[in-house]
Amino acid sequence: MTVLRTSVDTGAADFQRKREAMLALIGQLDEVLEDVRAGGGERYTQRHRGAASCCRASGWRCCSTATAGSSS
Repeated sequence: MTVLRTSVDTGAADFQRKREAMLALIGQLDEVLEDVRAGGGERYTQRHRGAASCCRASGWRCCSTATAGSSS
């Protein structure tokens, strides 16, 4: 495997400062992705479930109430 040479000083204060800032941003991204994977968070999950019950109450078919093989 080819080794790439670099002149980056990983011990430099500027490098460490930027590294910590990037790790903080990655942490924020991880939190957002966790919410997305959970359906957008509790607020949006409840909103979605509420919309499905509205469809059922009005007699509409929506993706959460339609059965497999049925046509609308």
